[in-house]
Amino acid sequence: GKKGQVFKTTDKGDTWTDAAIDIHSVPQQIQFLTNDIGYSICTTDTFGIPLHVLYKTTDGGNSWFDLTEELPVIGFQSLFFSDENTGYLAGKDGIIKTTTGGEMVTSVRRLENALVPSGYKLYQNYPNPFNPITKIRFSIPNAGTYRDVPVQLRVYDILGREVATLVNEKQQPGDYEVVFDASGLTSGRHTLSSGVYFYRLKAGSMILTKKMVLLK
Repeated sequence: GKKGQVFKTTDKGDTWTDAAIDIHSVPQQIQFLTNDIGYSICTTDTFGIPLHVLYKTTDGGNSWFDLTEELPVIGFQSLFFSDENTGYLAGKDGIIKTTTGGEMVTSVRRLENALVPSGYKLYQNYPNPFNPITKIRFSIPNAGTYRDVPVQLRVYDILGREVATLVNEKQQPGDYEVVFDASGLTSGRHTLSSGVYFYRLKAGSMILTKKMVLLK
């Protein structure tokens, strides 16, 4: 509906809850791939110029983030995703395709959420097992007098060798999501093979670790 209104039902339409996107946008098309992952094309009017905006959610519509800046073209009007990574946008400039869920593989994105996290959290990557792309979410709470917290997110193989640095910078409090692409990476002299890997979040004095499985 108008003003970014999106409503969600989980009981076949008996009840509906608000999953709004942006009060300045009008949703035109929406598609969900899973209970959590969905996309929507919206129109917005900036200085009298109508624009199309592509939004994505990874938490069932609780929060949405703008993917438009990562697109190589503008003026798209229709979307279709065949799975969580592969999708198409069509518009006046033709058809473009993504194989990374519409996101830059190296990006770390702060998710829009009105609530500041109450503590440090490192979530299980999704999908898991994965091949070759997965997503890792983490939360940074308010650190008192220091707003920016030094954050490191690194991936290690089963022998403890570092294979990727995903984040190495100061971050403000909030929820973040990183897209990890294992294609082309190496451990020692070899490309990453199927097996167990570990990702470790170091934020301030807190260290959290989880394991994930690459399945080729």
